Amino acid sequence: MMDRKFRVAGAVYNGSLWAMLASLAVFRVTYIEMMLNTGFVFFGLWAAFALILFFWKRLGGLFGLKGTVINLIVCAGLAVALIGAARLSSVPAAIIREGLKQPRMPFAQLNCAVSAFLIVGLFFTKRGKIQQEVK
Repeated sequence: MMDRKFRVAGAVYNGSLWAMLASLAVFRVTYIEMMLNTGFVFFGLWAAFALILFFWKRLGGLFGLKGTVINLIVCAGLAVALIGAARLSSVPAAIIREGLKQPRMPFAQLNCAVSAFLIVGLFFTKRGKIQQEVK
């Protein structure tokens, strides 16, 4: 049962990384970004990627600490290449704010929440890896 909880956490965490990267790609194309709510794209892809990663057994190696750190580094590098390092502090928060339909929510709060999610997600992934090695 404990292993399943960490599989869910790993799928949600890694799914969020790839969903944000895809949303940044949509944000980069102005015409598509004007036609679609990129926040809805993010949350929809997050759910889809999390389900795919959870149920596709052969991707189980992505849920360990090593795989998750690689995913984080790859996604961060591609995000910097897509929108630039300076805009990386505001665009993900704007996408999430747009998806939540909360235009008055401050960027600082969202950036703190995203940072906390990234750190806590790595902790749960690491803990899941330790639990697997003990068994």
